[in-house]
Amino acid sequence: MEQKNYGLKSEPIIIGKDYVLSGFSNVPKDILQPNGQWREFLPVAENQSRGAVEPSSCVPMTVDNCAEILLKRLYGGDYDWSDRFLAKMSGNTGEGVTPQAGAQAFKNKGTVKEMDWPFSPDIDTLEKFYSEIPAEIINNALKFLESYDFLHEYVQTSPEALKEGLRYSPLGIGVPAWYLNEQELYYRPEGMPDNHFVTLIGFVDKKYWIVFDSYADSEGDPNIKHLDWNINPSVAKRFFIKKKDTFYPEKETNWLIDLLRALGYAFIGLIKKIYG
Repeated sequence: MEQKNYGLKSEPIIIGKDYVLSGFSNVPKDILQPNGQWREFLPVAENQSRGAVEPSSCVPMTVDNCAEILLKRLYGGDYDWSDRFLAKMSGNTGEGVTPQAGAQAFKNKGTVKEMDWPFSPDIDTLEKFYSEIPAEIINNALKFLESYDFLHEYVQTSPEALKEGLRYSPLGIGVPAWYLNEQELYYRPEGMPDNHFVTLIGFVDKKYWIVFDSYADSEGDPNIKHLDWNINPSVAKRFFIKKKDTFYPEKETNWLIDLLRALGYAFIGLIKKIYG
C-alpha cells in the first residue's frame, strides 16, 4: 500500500538528552487537566494544505496547536501563532521535520502571530510558503522568549503513558493518516508506519483517542478525529509553557518598594545617631 508522507520524520530518541516523561525529565509536571481532556481549549482550526500548496508542515502546526491550547488553559484568551514561520524556522523545506526539530525551533526561535507571517491566499506555491523571513520578523519572534519559558519532552507511547502525559499538556503524536474502519475509527493497517503528526486532546478510556488534526474530513466537527485505542503511535511529545517571573511587573515593583523602604529605615537610623 503506497503511503504519502504529510510531514513527519522519525529519528532515534536519546533518553536524557531529549528527555522522556520519567525520572530523566527536567520538564515541570504541573497537572493542568487531571482528566486528560483538552477539547474546550482548542484554537481555531487551520488546514495545512491549501489550494495547490502542500507544505508538509504537520509537525510545526501541531507544536503551535499545543502551545496555543496550553496558553488558553493557563491565561485565557485565544492565540494564533504563525505555522508558516515555525515550519521555516524548524528547517522544513517541504519534506517534513522531526518532532524534536519542530519543538526546538519554537523553544529557540520563538514565535510570531499568524497575521505577522500568514499563510495567505497569495501564498500559492511551495517556494512562496518557504520564502526567506525578514530579519524584523525573526527578531520580533525572539521577544516571545523574553516573556515565556517553553519546554518539551518525549512521552512513552503506551496507553497509560499517554493518559499520564495528557494530565500535563495536549500531546503531539504520530499516526498513519488516514484509514477508517467499520467502527468509524481511524486505525493502523498492518505494517503501516506513521506519516503524520497530530494533537492528542483526550480519550474515551479503552475505546478511542481524540485528536485535533490539520486536515478536515466532511463529517461533524471536521478537524476532530477518533482513533482506535490500539493505534500505538510511534512517537509522542508533551509540552510546557509558562510566563517568566520577570513578565510580572508587580514583582519588580515590590522589589523596588522593599529596597526604598530599607534605604529609608537606614536613613532614619543615621539621623537618630547624628542628632541623638
